[in-house]
Amino acid sequence: MEQILSNRIVDQVLNSLTAPLQKWLAAHPTGYWLVSHPLWLVGLILIGLLLLSGLFGAIAQLTQKLWIFVLQAPLLLTRWIFAAIFQLLGAIFRWKGKTEKPVENAQQQRLDEILSRLEVLKQEQDDLMKEAKAILTTIRL
Repeated sequence: MEQILSNRIVDQVLNSLTAPLQKWLAAHPTGYWLVSHPLWLVGLILIGLLLLSGLFGAIAQLTQKLWIFVLQAPLLLTRWIFAAIFQLLGAIFRWKGKTEKPVENAQQQRLDEILSRLEVLKQEQDDLMKEAKAILTTIRL
């Protein structure tokens, strides 16, 4: 008698646990097909796990880059502040140094003269090269 009673209790517990699953499988034929074809189910589970591992890897890489940026931010900010200060000081000293420009203007004029003479010489060289090529072509014929 005890065994019959315990069997009924076990059957009722199993029915109460499997009834929602059976109803869900009846409502979703794809799920039923997957349960009845376990190799496809294993393959899909493996693909799902691979996709999840890729997602977790991407999240880990994103958080790693975020932490690196957070830890580098004070250093980058300090570097930016020092660069701005040095640029400002450089601009101030360049502005104060404008009194010494006549020497630089003379050098700039001399550089302009040299460049213009070089341009004239280059033009003359090109003309002479054309003339030499013309003479060489007439000699060869």
